[in-house]
Amino acid sequence: EVPAFLEVIVNETNRLDKVVSQFLNYARPFEVHAALVDANAVIRSTLDLVRAEGLADGVSLHTHLAPGLPPITLDPDKLGQMTLNLVQNALSAVGNEGEVTVRTGLGTLTAPPNRGNPAFVVGVIDTGEGIAPEHLEKLFIPFFTTKREGTGLGLAICRRLVEAHGGEITVQSKREEGSTFTMRFPIGVPEGDPDQTLS
Repeated sequence: EVPAFLEVIVNETNRLDKVVSQFLNYARPFEVHAALVDANAVIRSTLDLVRAEGLADGVSLHTHLAPGLPPITLDPDKLGQMTLNLVQNALSAVGNEGEVTVRTGLGTLTAPPNRGNPAFVVGVIDTGEGIAPEHLEKLFIPFFTTKREGTGLGLAICRRLVEAHGGEITVQSKREEGSTFTMRFPIGVPEGDPDQTLS
């Protein structure tokens, strides 16, 4: 049997390893390899991975992926990473009972200077406990977390990846009703070389 103090050391080491690796993911330059992709197929395969890892008996994961979407200019690996991050957060929010829904569709950008321009939209909706109003504006700030085991970097990384695509991420939430995270990506090939390094 492992002595209690050794167990504490192992647990803290693992926690610090997670923090450091997420911080490096946030801080290091990364490459966006944009290509015309079937975004629904990327999201579907990401959710297959989530289901393969297993869901709590009382949790349902639904998809409403808009049919007939045109190919979207995105980095498929990064889209998968962003979607996985938001879905894992949503599953954490519902705990052992609730619903998580992933929607895709066409919409518009909401932030200036590109407000009204066409966008590919991904929404992740959960029926969890919701987020306190005073926490909403801090969610995407590095190291801010409301989770006991959280690093406060997952959503910060997600926002950085969305913005690297010229997109935007927003959240709406009501206590006791749940939260909706929405990513919007501009439609169309970005000016210049689609393969770019962002630091």
